[in-house]
Amino acid sequence: MGNIVVALGRSKGIHRATGKKMDAQFAHIWRVDAGKIVGFQQYIDTLQVWRAAQAS
Repeated sequence: MGNIVVALGRSKGIHRATGKKMDAQFAHIWRVDAGKIVGFQQYIDTLQVWRAAQAS
């Protein structure tokens, strides 16, 4: 069985089309076996991304 690496962070930016700010938390999870990445999953607060994409 390999190792698990987890990174927690925030994606911040401005949506180009709407000009709205976005601040969404994320988690990245990598599975590593024999020194190589063998799997990746990403979880993000998609509600924040969706809100930034909505026109006023």
